[in-house]
Amino acid sequence: MKKFIRSALLSIGLVSISTVSFAASDLFGPRLEAQTFASLPVGAGNPEALAVDDQGNVYVSTFSGGNVFIFDNTGFLTTTLNVTPTSGVLLELAFHPLTGALLVVDFGLASILEVDVVSGAATVYSSIPVLPGNRQAVPNGLTFDAEGNLYITDSFQSTVWKVGPQGGVAEPWVTDPLLGTTSPIPFA
Repeated sequence: MKKFIRSALLSIGLVSISTVSFAASDLFGPRLEAQTFASLPVGAGNPEALAVDDQGNVYVSTFSGGNVFIFDNTGFLTTTLNVTPTSGVLLELAFHPLTGALLVVDFGLASILEVDVVSGAATVYSSIPVLPGNRQAVPNGLTFDAEGNLYITDSFQSTVWKVGPQGGVAEPWVTDPLLGTTSPIPFA
């Protein structure tokens, strides 16, 4: 009898899983095949993040080389920005909702850079300080609120930083061990 009950439960479980899988495809629609929008130039590797400007141009940062690549809305590479100065390790990027300025996380400099989209010239919009008891600041990502305040994640210091709409000093907004990494690098 136990064997029959186990078999029946297993059968019900498999039917349930199949039903959930079928229902999920019905709920979300058919999966579409991904298509390549654009390719980075030869030798440019490790795309890290992307942002789209008001004209539909796509900006792509790279983890090495300190470049931001700009593609038009058809996927044609129009510009390679050599961001200067930089550590070469660029992560998240976004356009400021109030000013339209391109802001880029510089992992190695522990800074948020404001980058001129024509020349690539960068100025420091905000630097991330090292909190007591930590070895280094490592900004990873960024986002804005409706008032133009910038929020920056820093998994090395288990902190989300807040910067006012005009840039300047980053202040801890929330710090909690749950925001940190358990790995020697934040993305492993």
